[in-house]
Amino acid sequence: MTQAAIIDALQNGPLTSHELAEITGMSQATVISTTKKLRNQGKLTAKLVKSGKFWINQYTLEEDVPKPSQTVFCGIQTQGIFTPAEYRAMKAQLNKLYKRHDFSKDITNHQNI
Repeated sequence: MTQAAIIDALQNGPLTSHELAEITGMSQATVISTTKKLRNQGKLTAKLVKSGKFWINQYTLEEDVPKPSQTVFCGIQTQGIFTPAEYRAMKAQLNKLYKRHDFSKDITNHQNI
C-alpha cells in the first residue's frame, strides 16, 4: 500500500522526501524506508538536492531504458536483426562509397545502432 502510494505520487515527476511525506500523508520515516526498498528493487532513482542548508533526496521513477545489447530504434530491437551476409554487403557498400578499406570496426555482426 505504501509503495503504491509513493509510485502514484511520483507519476507526475520528481519529488523530494519532504514533498512525498506531505502528499501521501505518511511520516517522514515511512517515506524514507519505503523509498529505500523501492530503490533497492530498481523502481526509483535518488539524487541529492540542496534545500536551504540541508541536502535531501529527490526521487524519480526509474524509466524503462533499453539495455545496450537490446537497443530499440523505432520500436524495433536492432541487435542481431541482420544476417552476417547482410553485414558483409553493407560493409562492401561502405568501402565502395568512401574508397577506404579500414572499416573493420564500423559495421560488424554486433553493431549497436
